[in-house]
Amino acid sequence: MWIGRIAAGVAGVMVLMTGLTAVMLSAIPSSVRTRAATAAALMPVRHVENCRPFDQWLAEARRDLERGRPHNALHDTSLSRRDCAPDVERDRIEALAYATIGDKFAAIAAIARFADDSDEESTSRLRAAVQELLDPSNEPHYSTAAASN
Repeated sequence: MWIGRIAAGVAGVMVLMTGLTAVMLSAIPSSVRTRAATAAALMPVRHVENCRPFDQWLAEARRDLERGRPHNALHDTSLSRRDCAPDVERDRIEALAYATIGDKFAAIAAIARFADDSDEESTSRLRAAVQELLDPSNEPHYSTAAASN
């Protein structure tokens, strides 16, 4: 007897939730659904003009990394990834940029991608550069007197 009451309660709640969901979905105007479908169709726009005669995003990423702007360099590499063909230089820049900002796991992942398409010597040099950037002894040390001011 009590199993029947529980089953009826569960069924009632499910019917109520289905009805409320239908009411909420019917409140969405059809123009919004059309715009959402159009936006999804247009989403992956590539700008291949930035890849000829060379990958301009990677050139900008190199400059940003040299000028000490690793976050900008990562943004440029993401645009390069969107627009241009795969390139090991992108993985090298990403590894150095992630190491500069201290993201150890992302730097290791970028080194692994770099190693897939590069020779062992280049991979070893990149690994050493990243380890140097991630070395805690290279971080600036502050004195306690300066910290208390």
